Amino acid sequence: MKSLIRHIAVATAIGFPFTLICLWIFGAYDATGVVVLRMCTVWYIASILYGVVSMIYDFDILSLPVTIIIHFIVCFVITIGAAAAAGLLQVMSFGKMLLSVAPVFVIIYAVICVITTMAIKHDEKQINNKIKSLDKRG
Repeated sequence: MKSLIRHIAVATAIGFPFTLICLWIFGAYDATGVVVLRMCTVWYIASILYGVVSMIYDFDILSLPVTIIIHFIVCFVITIGAAAAAGLLQVMSFGKMLLSVAPVFVIIYAVICVITTMAIKHDEKQINNKIKSLDKRG
């Protein structure tokens, strides 16, 4: 199953940008299609930027709470920029866009914090059990 998911992820990572590029090059869209194509392109670029920003978790320079806060702020800015570039400001004001996006971000990051905390606690428990089992042998 892990192999299947990895292959799907790689195929998507390679196929989607090529599809977007081909659609832009061949002009395979009408007036409505160009709006959809622009949105897909903008959000694809935002996704790439989210991935780059997520590299912050690979560095042990900052504490986890500080890392999560930095990640939150940068991803929030990327999202607002992407929403504006995708045309959301044509539908609503900047303030309304901020008020629409902020609660979703808070919920997502609350879930991230809970899952991260649970994973850390689980790892700590496994490490402590391993240490106890080693102490019993010695």
